[in-house]
Amino acid sequence: MNNELGYYLKGLRGEKSLREVAEKCGISHTYLDTLEKGYDPRTKKERKPNPEVLEKLANYYSVDYERLMYLAKYIDEDIYNVITSKNGLKNRIKHLLTKLTNIKGYFLPFLRKDIFESINLILHMEPDDVIHYQELKGFDKSEYFHEYFSNSPDEYAKYEHEDIEEAFNKAYNIMTVMEKLDSEYVYIDNLQDFLVSLQQIIMKHNINTEKENIYGESELSDFINKPNIFYKKNPISDNDKKLITAYLDDFFNNKINNDK
Repeated sequence: MNNELGYYLKGLRGEKSLREVAEKCGISHTYLDTLEKGYDPRTKKERKPNPEVLEKLANYYSVDYERLMYLAKYIDEDIYNVITSKNGLKNRIKHLLTKLTNIKGYFLPFLRKDIFESINLILHMEPDDVIHYQELKGFDKSEYFHEYFSNSPDEYAKYEHEDIEEAFNKAYNIMTVMEKLDSEYVYIDNLQDFLVSLQQIIMKHNINTEKENIYGESELSDFINKPNIFYKKNPISDNDKKLITAYLDDFFNNKINNDK
């Protein structure tokens, strides 16, 4: 019996008890035990978790949900290779970044601290990396913003907030982040970790990405994100929606490149 998923889950759990992990994920410890074994000891039948359980485990362990879906054999190897390739990961990251930014590509104010910590911890991105913003050279911006986000807002005057926010928007926005992702020094592991980090930020702030279309046009992503949709009488879960979006991102990215 192939139990790649079970071995992987057991490795992620490490020294933590089954009860501790199960309680945090909202499942029973006996069920988690069967997932790690790969089968139910009582029936000797293979145990395959549903996508909702895999999402809970992915969020708890801070790993890529699609990897668990692949190990559980919901995704075949060809599709998994596409969505976890460098281009596939960058497309998925760009899709999430659009959910966290305004029309100018600037990160929403209440997300700046989380975004800054994620970018610096995972991408090791400095404003000096960005060739379009040479005017930001001259001091250690990483420490500058770190100090700002660590202090109380009351410690800064209004004009100081405005200056810092302007500098932040120039240094960290969707264009500068995507430019960093194209760097030869950003590897697959960095992209995977950054993707997971963005997913966690979206969950933490419960961000609603559906927007009203004032032109009467139909946006497929808005429809996909609607609740209670089905395909041939099969309900489409939130996990399914993430995968469908990833496939569409990759499809249209390849289409654009082929049309050039």
